[in-house]
Formats: sequence, structure tokens, C-alpha cells
Amino acid sequence: MKKILSSLLVLVLGLILVTGCEKGEKKVQNTNSTPNTTTNSNGKITSSKNLVNSSGILTCTREGVGEGDILPTFSYVVTYRDGELLTLRAIEKVSSESGTGLDSYYNAYKNINSKYDGLDYYNSVITKTDTFVTRDTTIDYEHIDIDKLMEIEGREDNIIDDNNKASLDKWLTFANKFGTKCDESGV
Repeated sequence: MKKILSSLLVLVLGLILVTGCEKGEKKVQNTNSTPNTTTNSNGKITSSKNLVNSSGILTCTREGVGEGDILPTFSYVVTYRDGELLTLRAIEKVSSESGTGLDSYYNAYKNINSKYDGLDYYNSVITKTDTFVTRDTTIDYEHIDIDKLMEIEGREDNIIDDNNKASLDKWLTFANKFGTKCDESGV
């Protein structure tokens, strides 16, 4: 069952990754091209090995391709220390001038969020208007119950390493597969 749930979750997230407060707003609240590299906004490739013994913040963006007038955009803010991903804020926005298809994204996001209900340090808000759906998620890997998180997500193809820590290198490898570009700044 976990394998099916995990596969479904990966499929929906992959679809969202690949495809991508106003009047009528609804909110639902719920409590990488080359492996081992990151690309900054200037197109410079930086090895994640350079980040292993440092602390900082990565600001990352990616655009997806959607059908019709669907335009998905993604931004991420990653705080890290010594190769460990401490927090991840992911803002996924799917826009459609006509509003076509947005209900599917809204429902998919609600379904994903329902899996994490009651998991402390995993916070996600979904906002829907007539022209966009946004999912704003923050995961505090430093404080979250990793065992509970792994019960939901499974260990296969996950960024959690053998020490039960979120690996910056694993996240960068995953993000780079989808063309995510990151800009590095220290803290």
C-alpha cells in the first residue's frame, strides 16, 4: 500500500513539476540536469560538494510546460548547513488565464496535503482563484519527525539519508533533473 501511495505521490508531484488574494479565493490549510551540481542564476554550475562544509540559503526557480494556457512556475528557498537541508519552502503556482484545468491541480494538491495531516513541522497552504492555484509548503527537516515522514513518503527515492537527515546533495540531484536553477547566498 505504501508503495502504491508513494508511486501515486511521485506521479502527481512529477506531473505538477513537469506541467507545472483575489476575488473568489479559496484556501485550504494543512498543519536537476547534472547530478551533484546546482546552477546559479548566472548559469554558473557549482558542485554541491562546495556546499558540504558551509551554511547558506539557496533560492531556486523553475518553469514547467503545461497544456493549453496552463503555466506552472516553481520557486524554492532552501536553508542548509554542512550538507544537511534544514528547511525547504516550495511555492508551486499553476496559472491559467482561462481557469481551465485549475480544479484538477487544486484537488491534486488537496489530496497530497491530506497525507501529511497532523505531521508537525510540515505546513502547506493551497490558494485558488479564478486564474491560478498556489501551493506554499514549508518543511522543517531539522524538527520534523523523520520516521513519520518516511511512513508517508517511503524511503525509496527520498532525500533522507542513512542518518535520518535531509541531504542537500540528494535534493539538488532531484531538483536538477527538472531543470531547477539555484542562486547561492551565505548566512
